[in-house]
Amino acid sequence: MATARTATRALVAAALLSCALPATASAALARLRPGASPGPTVAARALAEIGFATVPDGTPGSLADGGAHLALSPNDPVFQFSPYQWVYAQTGFLDAWSSGTGSASTVIAIVDSGVDSHVADLQGALLPGWNMVDNNADTSDPNGHGTSMAGLAAARTNNGLGVVGACGSCSILPVRVAGADGFATWSATAAGIVWAADHGARVISLSLVGARSSAPLEAAVAYAQQKGALVVAAAGNDKLGYPEYPAALAGVISVEATDASDTPYSFSNHGPTVTLAAPGCANAVAPGDVYKLVCGTSVSTPLVAGAAGLLLSALPSATGADLAAALENGADHVSDSEYGRLNVAGAMHALAPTAAKIVAPLPMTPPAVTGTPTLGATLTATQGTWINAATTYAYQWLRCTSAGCVEIAGATQATYRIVPADLGRWIEVGVTAANSAGQAFSRSPGTVVPAVPVRRRLKKR
Repeated sequence: MATARTATRALVAAALLSCALPATASAALARLRPGASPGPTVAARALAEIGFATVPDGTPGSLADGGAHLALSPNDPVFQFSPYQWVYAQTGFLDAWSSGTGSASTVIAIVDSGVDSHVADLQGALLPGWNMVDNNADTSDPNGHGTSMAGLAAARTNNGLGVVGACGSCSILPVRVAGADGFATWSATAAGIVWAADHGARVISLSLVGARSSAPLEAAVAYAQQKGALVVAAAGNDKLGYPEYPAALAGVISVEATDASDTPYSFSNHGPTVTLAAPGCANAVAPGDVYKLVCGTSVSTPLVAGAAGLLLSALPSATGADLAAALENGADHVSDSEYGRLNVAGAMHALAPTAAKIVAPLPMTPPAVTGTPTLGATLTATQGTWINAATTYAYQWLRCTSAGCVEIAGATQATYRIVPADLGRWIEVGVTAANSAGQAFSRSPGTVVPAVPVRRRLKKR
């Protein structure tokens, strides 16, 4: 029988493996001893032919069996026949997509010129957004730029249509701040950033750039960061050795544009004060289902934003700072930017220690109920004990009979007052403990509420 400590370790291990990040193998390989039986399976016999056998993980002298995963080759035709497949192969997207193409619950805001909602490759990706230029909900794209940025970030990947998106199952929140001429005021941009942060965007992509900053822009970026969003912005296309704004603001992931040899394109702002490099030319979709080659640090930005979306889909509890650190620490040191060129697979590995630190609560001992179980008395619930810190506890009292238990309406506090309906029943309490990694439920033993004896009136003789 497993001890409580052993069982606890098993529960913790199960919680870690539930995260969509690379898991450790449960078996190992060892040299097959002479004369040893290879085992009953075809796989075991095949391994025996080359002198190996599988053994339990941790067996002395064994070799770890790290394993592999299927390599996804998207069936999107523009991707399949494009000379720009290197954009996704060189940056680790193909490896990362083998584990998933994101989650619809991950929201990437494209703060730009709007998005054409009729584009086939974006069907299922778009959420209701807002138009800061005309102050309405019409986020259609009179310029075309925003549609291409949305497609680079989250066109539906592996749908047999058009191009791939960096986070092809993520959701896009379109926020229009630019006019048909491609010009956006800083006030509209700042309002768009705040609106996006208030409406669920955890990643905000800004493929726009200006030579000077403004107080509203800086306040908006800081506001989004305080709400846990990661802001990604284009370094600019003015051939400068530093990023422009908003990319140059503190905490923003600034992105320069590089080619297949990891050299900055001649148009790109670049240098050691730029955070990351990413491919600067790629096939993208435009309004009217037109597919074309687009170039610029505008292209690099949604690729990095999409990469952040993949990380967030794998670890929804990650903060903006966690995402930034993973992107920076996972990058390949092959460009002149501060951290190097984007590597999504490397960022996934860099995020894994964060995932290991953030684990949902696990129950050790159940909650208990104290107090005298009589009519009108108040019962009090304890929280029980839990592994991993919980930030909130929720209570639900239950009234039970031999037929089962039902929730008591409105009884969601740590205390409960016994009412007539409880007589002859037993009372339990369920406690849900939650933190940023998830939640778990535990239930108390039952507390019997005795039935009150019925007094009978004696007949007079």
